[in-house]
Amino acid sequence: MAPRDRARVGGIALLLLSLSPFLAHGAERDRPFSPIVEGEILVRFKNPADIGLPAGVRRGPRAAMVTPSASLSTLHGARGLLEARRFLISEPRPMGGVRALRRGARVSAELRGRAVEFRDALERTAVLRFAPGADLSALMAAYRADPAVESVEPHRRARACYTPSDPALSLYWGLRVIRATSAWDHTTGADVVVGVIDSGVELTHPDLSANLWTNPAEIPANGLDDDANGFIDDVTGWNFAYDNANPTDDNGHGTHVAGTVASTADNGQGGAGVAYDAQIMALKGLDFFGDGTFQALANAILYAVDNGADVINASWGGEGSESTLASAVAYAISHGVVFVAAAGNGDLFGNPINVANFTPASLPGVIAVGATDVNDVRASFSNFGTKLALTAPGVDVRSTSLGGGYIEESGTSMASPHVAGLAALVLSYWPTYTVTQVKSALTSTADDLGAAGFDIFYGHGRVNAEALAAVLVDVSSPSTPGNVRAVPLAADRLRVRWTASTDDHGVAGYRLWRDGVFVATVTATSHDDTGLPPDTLYGYTVAAYDFKNHESPTAAASARTPETVPAGASASATPFPNPARAGQDPTLRIWMPAMDRLEISIYDSAGGLVHRARLSGEPTGFVSGSAHHDYLWTEEKASGVYRLVAVGEADGVTHRVRARFTVIH
Repeated sequence: MAPRDRARVGGIALLLLSLSPFLAHGAERDRPFSPIVEGEILVRFKNPADIGLPAGVRRGPRAAMVTPSASLSTLHGARGLLEARRFLISEPRPMGGVRALRRGARVSAELRGRAVEFRDALERTAVLRFAPGADLSALMAAYRADPAVESVEPHRRARACYTPSDPALSLYWGLRVIRATSAWDHTTGADVVVGVIDSGVELTHPDLSANLWTNPAEIPANGLDDDANGFIDDVTGWNFAYDNANPTDDNGHGTHVAGTVASTADNGQGGAGVAYDAQIMALKGLDFFGDGTFQALANAILYAVDNGADVINASWGGEGSESTLASAVAYAISHGVVFVAAAGNGDLFGNPINVANFTPASLPGVIAVGATDVNDVRASFSNFGTKLALTAPGVDVRSTSLGGGYIEESGTSMASPHVAGLAALVLSYWPTYTVTQVKSALTSTADDLGAAGFDIFYGHGRVNAEALAAVLVDVSSPSTPGNVRAVPLAADRLRVRWTASTDDHGVAGYRLWRDGVFVATVTATSHDDTGLPPDTLYGYTVAAYDFKNHESPTAAASARTPETVPAGASASATPFPNPARAGQDPTLRIWMPAMDRLEISIYDSAGGLVHRARLSGEPTGFVSGSAHHDYLWTEEKASGVYRLVAVGEADGVTHRVRARFTVIH
């Protein structure tokens, strides 16, 4: 894909969810905040081609170079459209090896299908910019009335929320309260990428630089899009606020958040992040003032997902909702990415509000996080409601700051990265966990605060890394495989079968040995051992193992390969005695190799079914090397001619035999 001709995105200003103004170079980051972007609306078209623009109108990133419908062309001209900006959607980066297997295991086929749906919705959406002072209500009404338009809404802002802080508490009390050190004995976040979508990250900070994610397919500063993802020189992430390859923090908020997630340990600098071996993907969606448009943030989410993030932290938000941001978040979750968001610090006047009115914390699948203080009391500014999932330390939290330093800050912005870090610990230990499993692990092990059980002020409680580790850590072995047996399939082949083992965290597979020599690792409960000499006795042992490589005791069985190849291709049936006279029960002998499924049916001379039975599928004996299955029909039966039909199935091949026999009383 050719690099995009990007322009700076405008839109919904984000409520940076910390409560203390961050200072950079001595300048306070503050300005009057408007929740709606002046002169801009978000339009979702029914056909992506309709994002095309008339001549003379500026085309933003990836604007279609085609002519829209006649009605839209007229509408664009009549309303004075100045610019259209599409979302920065590139193809997901191919992930090979372990990372691809991990994400693939976290995503069901249904979710993969939904991801295409969410991506399509964003492909059909654009920000339309008009002259300042334009009547947005009239604009939205006009576009809603056009038959080519699916939906219209204002372009909103979110922002980091600030409030004064009193840095008087013990350093890094948050790690102590959530008992992070207990989890570090088992998992430190290695091999997990956390997308920190914020005001950027100070890339040179001594406590962060070693843990920064870097794009392995991009060559620095060569002016080329080496990996063809649509971004030139995106070595350490991307700046979506100013549309360039430098995600360096110019506000301070993102640096503080990143430090809580994954600042380095054991380096003689500052403290340690919750997941101090995780990688930080620096994505700047908030500007110098801590504001960011929903389009910029949605673009950052798409980049994080398509470039391999496992967890996304969003310490920002805005009142109201917007379908484009919702589509981007759903796109992330449908790819198995855990999305953690600050619950918010109230409205513009500092009064706590219902999380249901705060985006993205209120969106489906998002883990919304409120703030508590050193005494495990809910912070007065922390939003509430049934959408609140968890709480975490968020008052006077010490973390990294601009200029290589450290500072204490307060807000749900500070609480959210504690949970994002814990999510990274979970995925580092159990890389195939789904979003639902990660959330369940976090909520089920939280310390219950406030009213018993879930409540609207603490959610499921304040996160507890020690309890989390106790549940996650696997120390037991699977049970021994049961009922192990080996049966001949052919002169050169034996099938070993067993019943499944159990394990508290799941069985990963089974290991099989023949006469003490390792043969295979399988995930099924059977294995065909081939290429064996005929008429030879073999002994087999089987052991189960779990995802942490704990192995069960072994179970054994033995079998001999036949002298000659069974006549599987010439399957037949020979009931005997035939005829069966008074006092005799006929034996129905079916000549077939071992079957996965074998069923017999007996019909009378009129074609009526008189008996049906299912056999084990394992041969009951061999004659001159040919396998057979015997069934003794003991039911009372009338004199007459009967028809036997036997149907067997093995390895997807169906074998069918027929025979007639007579009963005479």
